[in-house]
Amino acid sequence: MTRMSTDTLLPRERPQMDPRGPVMDESQVGVVAAVWRYKWSSAAIVIVAVLLSVGAALVVAPQAKATATIALSTPGQTSVLAPGIQGDASLARYTAQRSGFVTSDAVLADVAQQLGRSDITKLRNDLSASPSSTSNTIVITASAPNGSDAVRLADAAANAYRTETKKDVQRLTDASVASIDQSAANVRNAAAGSAAASGSASSTLSQLAVNASDIRTSSALFGDGVDYVIAPRADAVAVASLPIKEIGVGFILGLVIAATVAWLRANPRRTHA
Repeated sequence: MTRMSTDTLLPRERPQMDPRGPVMDESQVGVVAAVWRYKWSSAAIVIVAVLLSVGAALVVAPQAKATATIALSTPGQTSVLAPGIQGDASLARYTAQRSGFVTSDAVLADVAQQLGRSDITKLRNDLSASPSSTSNTIVITASAPNGSDAVRLADAAANAYRTETKKDVQRLTDASVASIDQSAANVRNAAAGSAAASGSASSTLSQLAVNASDIRTSSALFGDGVDYVIAPRADAVAVASLPIKEIGVGFILGLVIAATVAWLRANPRRTHA
């Protein structure tokens, strides 16, 4: 018998298609019901999302920061560290130059010795110094995982700056005086055996002695070149706050993911033909 095709059937015998398209399964579970059905797995997804958001925020969160302020003494005219400081422009240049000295190898080595550390490169990354544009002050900023470490680092940096500056001043003073002494010796040698040159040499030697005395006096008064220090305070440490925003974002994202997963699990087949 020949199989009858659908085209030969009478209109009333042809399969009727619903003009509205596929019919939704009446047993489909809603989002809220799906989440409630899989509440424990949904809660786990939300918790994981929140923890991941908080973890990411803590990784990129800034460390605790403490600051120490150093007020510089103005060098005198016979200063061996910065002679001839006159006017605001010269003082600003001097302050900027001394600000750079805070992160020098000598100062960082002193800081490392105080704190019992050997990671000079890490110390250089954790310390910064910025000169004031309106006064002869330097602000040292120290970063550390916690407030107490930040305070110790800032305090150690300020102390190291003073110690190493004083060493530099003493070294330069000794070098300058030694140079003057050498000049005096040369004058004496040149004047030896000459009565005519003896009077001129005496005057020159006297002036050289005055210069050496002025340098010693200036260096003694200048000391470490610091007028005063505002030490870092534990109650002024800037620390990262609780990442409330990140917690909220993680909760919302986790809720959306949990709801989607629960709904798909509760409705494996959304439509039927």
